[in-house]
Formats: sequence, structure tokens, C-alpha cells
Amino acid sequence: MHPPSIPHLLKYNITPVAGGVLLRIWEPAERDDVRVKPFLYMLKYRLASESEARKFLADYLLVYKSPVLQTSHGKRTGD
Repeated sequence: MHPPSIPHLLKYNITPVAGGVLLRIWEPAERDDVRVKPFLYMLKYRLASESEARKFLADYLLVYKSPVLQTSHGKRTGD
């Protein structure tokens, strides 16, 4: 978990694949005894084009930075 004073950093990669592109979005993290990959999570999406991938990424960032959060139980906070 990041302290409030440290902004979240997301990285992304758009790679051409057969029939479109692969968009990867991840939050980097340092490896340690438990974490063997250098990220907290990674999302992967196959999309038809780079422009579609960039639109998806922009929409994702709007949601990611939204002040309204939802818990796994559906409770909304920040309204």
C-alpha cells in the first residue's frame, strides 16, 4: 500500500499481435522474498488496434484515479 504522499505509478505496454494489439497495464513493485515478479498486479487486454488500446487506457486511468471507490462488497466511499 502506498502512503498518501506517494502517487501511484502505473506502467503500460502496447504490443502488436496477430489480429490487433496486446495492452498490458501494471503497478510496479520491488521484488522481495515473497514477491517474485516486479509488479503488484498486471492486466492484459487484447484489442483490435492501437487507438482502441489508447482509448481503453485513458478510460482505465479515469476510473483508477476516481475519488469514488468501491469495496469488494459493493460499498461506495468518497461520495
